[in-house]
Amino acid sequence: MFRRKAMKKFDEWLSLDKSTALLVDGARQIGKSYLIREFGKTRFKDFVEINLRINERAKTLFQTIEGVDDLVMKIRLFAQREIDLSSALIFFDEIQSSPDLFPYAKMLAENHVCHIAFAGSLLGVTLEGYASDPLGFVTTIPMYPMDFEEFLWANGVDESVIEMLRGHFISHSPVDEGIHKTIMGLFRRFLIVGGMPDAVKEYLSSRDTTRINLIKENIHRGYREDAAQYSCKDKLIIQEIYDLMPSQIENKNRRFILKKLNEHQRYSRYENDFQWLCKAGIALKTDCVSDPVYPLITSESRNLFKLYFSDVGILSLLLFKSYEDKILIDERSANLGAIYENVVATELLSKGFPLYYYDSKKRGEVDFIVELGDRILPLEVKSGRDYTIHSALINLLNDYPSITEAIVFHNENVKEINGKTYLPIYMVMFLEKYPSRSIKL
Repeated sequence: MFRRKAMKKFDEWLSLDKSTALLVDGARQIGKSYLIREFGKTRFKDFVEINLRINERAKTLFQTIEGVDDLVMKIRLFAQREIDLSSALIFFDEIQSSPDLFPYAKMLAENHVCHIAFAGSLLGVTLEGYASDPLGFVTTIPMYPMDFEEFLWANGVDESVIEMLRGHFISHSPVDEGIHKTIMGLFRRFLIVGGMPDAVKEYLSSRDTTRINLIKENIHRGYREDAAQYSCKDKLIIQEIYDLMPSQIENKNRRFILKKLNEHQRYSRYENDFQWLCKAGIALKTDCVSDPVYPLITSESRNLFKLYFSDVGILSLLLFKSYEDKILIDERSANLGAIYENVVATELLSKGFPLYYYDSKKRGEVDFIVELGDRILPLEVKSGRDYTIHSALINLLNDYPSITEAIVFHNENVKEINGKTYLPIYMVMFLEKYPSRSIKL
């Protein structure tokens, strides 16, 4: 089970929360339905899956609901068998197609009639402003494409090896060179394949980039078409933003240049369009902060930002299709900076970090900046061999003595140089937010 992180969160919901429904949110094709299906079949005595978009019988049966008893009756009719609801999980897939189910499902969950799970695409968009706000009775678990640790599991890397690497991350001690080269080789494959489960499955089966790319192309096309599918009034603008993302990520500072959309319009004109892509789980917005002190949100700039792809495999498809060998062999002529930064953004988000970067006309730009508890940690990402050149980071550390450490992620082994920590790029998977503290009020 490569997605056992998500399964662990599902188990926590089952053990801790008896009166809420489970809502799994995320972009299409990341394995939401598959995991809930496995969860239902392995953790419950009975499981009923109701797809409200593609199952014609379900669409007809649940088109109108006249009350809780009516919903229970229709669940039983759909299952076409005797169900012990008290020990069952009822899974409504593609719930965005029938949001009017929420008030009645809420009553089922709150009264412990049965356990309820929801999943769907574009839930962050579809449920926004919904009159019967479901957020009060659901436990929302965001899902993302597979991260690098999950990719290692999929490739049969033993947990003991990962824990050994974690130990080197903590102690800042070099990894055995043979192990380091092996993990770097897998990391470069991850940059090509990405974390979409179907792409990873094809990689494990065939190792054929043509077949892997076909899967990613279909996902990419589906993302682009989602704007039209959901009838957003600005669907053409959303598609234009999406089409611009690769070139914007490739530019020198990665920042999204609004002038590429319209020379004269301000960010406020397009704010909803950018938010649509992010709430749909398609893009990752990384906001600029001008003052790297806790909490970072106080100096966040809304109109200075970068947009990364939710899956690094989609970006590598768009930038390096048919030239994946340049990534695989780390060819000097290939500029992999955009792809490296993209994978760091996806790893940070999967760990729960809000995405920020630092920029100052006086000091320069630092790729990422995160909060560890109330401490600030700058992160630089280097894909080339000049990884010790980072004047903006040095300026930042000199001018903010309260920031006592920084990490530079790069291709080489663990190093300590002039008080700065240089870690292999794959060790970003070990960054964790400090756990929240409980205090007595």
